[in-house]
Amino acid sequence: MRRPLIVVLALMVGATGAWGDKVWENCQQRPNLELRKQACTEILARGEKENSATRILAYFLRGFADWFNGENNHGVGDFTKAIELNAATRRDRSAQLLFYDYRGRAYQDRGDQERAIEDFNEAIALGSKGRVRSDSFAAYHFLRGFSHKIKGDTPRALTDFNKAVEIYRHREPFSSVARAQVLAVEGSYKEAIAELNNRIAKSPSIASDFRDRGWAYLKMGEAKKAKADFAKAREIRPGIWLPDMPHN
Repeated sequence: MRRPLIVVLALMVGATGAWGDKVWENCQQRPNLELRKQACTEILARGEKENSATRILAYFLRGFADWFNGENNHGVGDFTKAIELNAATRRDRSAQLLFYDYRGRAYQDRGDQERAIEDFNEAIALGSKGRVRSDSFAAYHFLRGFSHKIKGDTPRALTDFNKAVEIYRHREPFSSVARAQVLAVEGSYKEAIAELNNRIAKSPSIASDFRDRGWAYLKMGEAKKAKADFAKAREIRPGIWLPDMPHN
């Protein structure tokens, strides 16, 4: 999560926090996610001494740290609390959309594709009712398409991936990732790998790119390359969903 996203989210939900409060600053920082978890937990322990917007943001930020570190169940729990508190206090629909987005990602990574799809459906529905950045809207279709792909629902996966390609258009590198998924679903694994090679060469720190390339390698029968890519994906993001490797 880029720092600007935290700032925008804070503005959306109206979090004030005590700017200059070191605990609050640690809850928002990104490099040390364990420190973030500890600080956000301390913020939440203050209860109603903090306003609802600050608590909403603390739940989201702690949930993000848990999800990114592979603790998907904890992430789901905190994203759910952010969703519920945001709804109860009628804070901000744009923030709610983001909370559904990330809870869907946590569901997806823990293997609960039905619930992931429900959350991406909610994000798409909320996004269609108000102003939302087109690249974010494309991401919801992309993520829902990936859950359909995991389930083996090729028609729905292809529909969502093509929608993401349409929205992204010439926005690289996003469009290349969406094109790679279309190619992979259609069985053009070499071409999908070529798209992902270009993406990885430019941004070698995206776990899902290694996972997706590994899956294409696996479909081609190149288990050794697939295993190496899956290991790299887990190195970057420990809890990322991975397809099963065949047993020899």
